[in-house]
Amino acid sequence: MKVLIVENDPKSSLELNGILVKNGFEVEQAASVKNAINTLQTDLSVRLIISDIDMPESTGFDLLKYLHNNRVHGKIPILMCSDTGDKESVLKSMKMGARDFIIKPVNPDILMEKIGKILRPKSAPRIMVVDDDELILEILEKIIKRDGYEVISVTSASDALQALETEKVDVIISDIVMPEMDGMELLEKVKTKFPKIQMLMITGHSGKYGKESVLDAGADGFVSKPFKNIEIMRTLQRLTHNSN
Repeated sequence: MKVLIVENDPKSSLELNGILVKNGFEVEQAASVKNAINTLQTDLSVRLIISDIDMPESTGFDLLKYLHNNRVHGKIPILMCSDTGDKESVLKSMKMGARDFIIKPVNPDILMEKIGKILRPKSAPRIMVVDDDELILEILEKIIKRDGYEVISVTSASDALQALETEKVDVIISDIVMPEMDGMELLEKVKTKFPKIQMLMITGHSGKYGKESVLDAGADGFVSKPFKNIEIMRTLQRLTHNSN
């Protein structure tokens, strides 16, 4: 998912870029409102704008006005930011169509929480994560929630099958190597009983479980550990699109 940063301060722009890239987003940068508009007119893949208010020539309010009057780009959500969180600026931003407001210097956790709320659809796809490694489970849950999805986390394949009896799930992200029932057996059982559920398999044993063999077994996606956040999110976006 691509985010456009509109910021004339190189330090602030670099900080925002680092936070977003770390959390799996693609980033475009514009140092002015004019550059931002040019980017929007040539790149239709932007899904979120983060804009500073105080910039020379044109301000963030001018960008809000442009978006409000543009049929093509008007639906792109925008998160405003500023060195000051004065009530007047916040109220003016929200009145002009901003989805939220954040004060600089930006706190990464607060930023990602706000982005998650902005991007979360009214009916978010539900993702089940299955891994016996609680650290991996926590990492996956965190990055998936930040992109607006609902998450159900379980630590075993048997718990996953039990949860599927009562929970609606669009995509399952499952480790392959797990005790008792492994991910490949879970894949077979899910595809037999719940064929519409998309399955993304992950493993740190890619030598034993190759991508081709796992996909041939019925998986809809394959990612090797250690994985990159952006790799997981790009695959997940494709699978949730296919499940609709």
